[in-house]
Amino acid sequence: MRIFNVENKKRFEKLDAKRKFFKEELEKREESVKQSRKAPVYTQESREAKIERIKEETARRRQEKEKRLRLSADQRSKSTTLYATPLSSTSESSAVRV
Repeated sequence: MRIFNVENKKRFEKLDAKRKFFKEELEKREESVKQSRKAPVYTQESREAKIERIKEETARRRQEKEKRLRLSADQRSKSTTLYATPLSSTSESSAVRV
C-alpha cells in the first residue's frame, strides 16, 4: 500500500508540474494579448509622429538645397559677368586698324 502512495505522489507531482507549466504559459499568452491590444494605439501615434517628423525634415532639407542652388547660381552669374569681356564692334575695328 505504501508503494502505491509513493507512485501516486510521483504521478501527482508530475501532473502538478505540467499544470504549473501550462498555467504559466497561459498567463504569458494573456499578458501578450493585453500588450498587443495596447500596442496598436501607441504604434499608430508614434507612426503619425514619425511621419510628421520626416515631412518636416524633408521640407527643411529641400529649403536648404534650394538655398544652396540659388547661391551657386548667383555666384556663377556673378563670376561670368566679372570675367567676361564683351567685344564691341568699335574695339574690333580699332584693333584691326592698328
